[in-house]
Amino acid sequence: MCTVTVLPGTVLSGSRIACEGRVRLRVACNRDELFTRAPALPPVIRQVGDRLAIMPVDPDSGGTWVGANDAGLICVLLNVYAGSRQLVRPRSRGTVIPPLLGCDSVDDVLEHVLELAASEYLPFRLLALDRGTLVECWNQDHAIRHRRESLRTALMRTSSALGDDLVTGPRTALFERLLSTASDPIAADDLFHLHQWRGREELSVRMRRGDARTVSYTVVEIRERAIRLVYRQADAPDAILVSLAA
Repeated sequence: MCTVTVLPGTVLSGSRIACEGRVRLRVACNRDELFTRAPALPPVIRQVGDRLAIMPVDPDSGGTWVGANDAGLICVLLNVYAGSRQLVRPRSRGTVIPPLLGCDSVDDVLEHVLELAASEYLPFRLLALDRGTLVECWNQDHAIRHRRESLRTALMRTSSALGDDLVTGPRTALFERLLSTASDPIAADDLFHLHQWRGREELSVRMRRGDARTVSYTVVEIRERAIRLVYRQADAPDAILVSLAA
């Protein structure tokens, strides 16, 4: 379960904060998890092949749901909930991203993802981004499907164990409204990820229901000379900032 937003440079040009910090791409991610799942470990810097990468770590799989490297590459993974699919012993989806952070480009990521054994994973959606390009991959019918597009406008992807179709409509409408009415796109993006409808908490971006809640908020920024990852766990007093030279 996750909600991801992407603000490319064309959108960030309207942000005073982004211009002062020379932000070229911003990716923000809410992670939603069951109360029974172990808390994630703080972000770490790892050597992956020839690249340095930053990522928070899921202690159950040793993997992650979001990460970036010093080539200016960002990868984010969402679970997909549409229909039912049963696997006896599926591979952890959290293990998909870490090896990809050794890649130099989104094209390199795609080449590696197409080699995955798609049928061995429960459904997922992977976003691989650089400053100007998105490659989106998902597993379907025992194969990896993908599409590629230039990053010109803001975008949002979301999922929920209640059903992706149930939450996509209201969250999309909220994102578009906040972005179109706010004076600063970064402020609007933060407000979106912190938003909770009273009485509809289970559908909210900052969701909460009987068995699960939003457990963290991660922002990755590609800047002119640095990659920054800011990680905040729910109820934690302070955010954790990790950066790499680009």
